[in-house]
Amino acid sequence: MPLFYCEYTILDHTRFDYTAYFGGMTAADDQSDQGENVVLLGRWSTVGESSGCSVCVARDAKALNDWLYNWNHLATCVVWPILDNNHFRTLLLAREGMPQYR
Repeated sequence: MPLFYCEYTILDHTRFDYTAYFGGMTAADDQSDQGENVVLLGRWSTVGESSGCSVCVARDAKALNDWLYNWNHLATCVVWPILDNNHFRTLLLAREGMPQYR
């Protein structure tokens, strides 16, 4: 499953609602929110700035967007796909005309 990095910022006018909603969630609620096709590997918060980041794997971009859509009324999210070196090399070598050094 593809790996994704996400940065989020809680909207100023929703900080109280976000804190109440997220703070009241259990681990089971968190898992249910993600669904079957997203696995959260870690989430880190910068509390004073009402922001943070997370790393997850998702079946595909649609599954990731389905999960993040649950939060779009409370926060903005920016997402980047992440490739490790092996996946990046595979991608590069699959490109036609790419020089190969051995």
